[in-house]
Amino acid sequence: MTEHSPITRPLDELENVVRDRGINYLRVETPDLHGIARSKTVPIKWLRPLAGNGLNFPLPPVALDVQCEAVQGTGYLEERGYPDVTLHPDFTTFAVLPYVPGTARVIADPYHAGSGEPVLAASRTVASRAFSKAASLGFDVLSGFEYEFYLLDAETFAPVTESVRQFASFDERDRLLLYEIADALSAFGIDVTTFNLEYGPSQFEVNFAPGWGLRAADQAYTFKTAVKEIAAKAGRIASFITKPAIDRSANGLHYNLSLWSNGRNAFADKSSADGLSVIARHFIAGQLHHAPALTALFAPTVNCAKRFRPHAFAPFEADWAFDNRTVALRVKGARGENVHVENRLGAGAANPYLVAASTLAAGLDGIRRKLSPPLTRDAGDETTRFATLPTSLESSLAALEADEILAASLGAEFVQVFTTVKRHEIAKARRAVSGFDEESFHDRVDPWELAEFANVL
Repeated sequence: MTEHSPITRPLDELENVVRDRGINYLRVETPDLHGIARSKTVPIKWLRPLAGNGLNFPLPPVALDVQCEAVQGTGYLEERGYPDVTLHPDFTTFAVLPYVPGTARVIADPYHAGSGEPVLAASRTVASRAFSKAASLGFDVLSGFEYEFYLLDAETFAPVTESVRQFASFDERDRLLLYEIADALSAFGIDVTTFNLEYGPSQFEVNFAPGWGLRAADQAYTFKTAVKEIAAKAGRIASFITKPAIDRSANGLHYNLSLWSNGRNAFADKSSADGLSVIARHFIAGQLHHAPALTALFAPTVNCAKRFRPHAFAPFEADWAFDNRTVALRVKGARGENVHVENRLGAGAANPYLVAASTLAAGLDGIRRKLSPPLTRDAGDETTRFATLPTSLESSLAALEADEILAASLGAEFVQVFTTVKRHEIAKARRAVSGFDEESFHDRVDPWELAEFANVL
């Protein structure tokens, strides 16, 4: 039997917070395959029993599509009789919800009720195992997520402010809501650094300080959940759908990461001409080598690949460069202890836990095999060739299954669940969208895509 995660925050301390802040309810959350919060709320009097025994919870959310349709063939639902699991809270994630009076939340991980073994297809568990693997190799991981999102009208899915592009400006109708979001994140202990209007109408980016290990992904998950709830209170939809309209800027996700060893940035080398260490180059090479398979995790819906096109501030090939926003991997301008690599493959719809897990799996493989990256996009010439990224979810899933190293790192159970659910989503789109298999689908956004994804992702 595998023990669940230990309680790393004294219950007496939590009970003091509960009493002092007037907390009556505790929302126990677990992220699903898509990074959406699934939860049960319990009266706070059950805090100690919850800490000792966990909470019964249905297994199916691990293998549902975004609209909560049960997907057969995952090995997790009908095959097992739709069982319960036990959620064990990670009390390091306990926080008072600043926008729900008298309520706190905690993130929990699912364990099989009979054996006590972790549910290996659960996205936070997949990420936790990846961070543990990095630690076993002597690396601490410092990383941060940059998500973009739109504020949409709840009925029409149109941007709240249908104005011309006003990058890095603010419409008065948006400003106060962004302040509320920033204040709520700060109350969660997430250190907001900047927020601004992005390139599309009513499109925003909120940046926050990086975190160590799993906390970075927890911050990103918390951010997405909080933004959606606060917007809903204001009668709007905060949507991370990748392409809400074909002629508008896509919602992207940029994942910034550095590895640390013995208290020093393992990506830094002052003696090299460009400031990058051999470790950094191996890590970059691993991500580029596995980029086609990574795309399945970074761009996980039929809508996402529409972002991969030239002249869209997004990559379309597995390339890298220094301070270049058109490539897949961008080494930003900072050097020394601040040097890090930005992976720009991500779509706004991506689950942060799966982005972190797959990035680490790919990069660590590059280190293990001592892979070398190709010439940078800037250093190459017209003869330099880079691998083209998959232009559909179907082709990226095939790349994931064909990538034995990445698939093994993520785990067979997870890969079966993920690919089965995603192929279900493809079949669903094919039934609903006329011309789904035609080239033209890549150049338009069908109303079905908005109905399916805009209000939940």
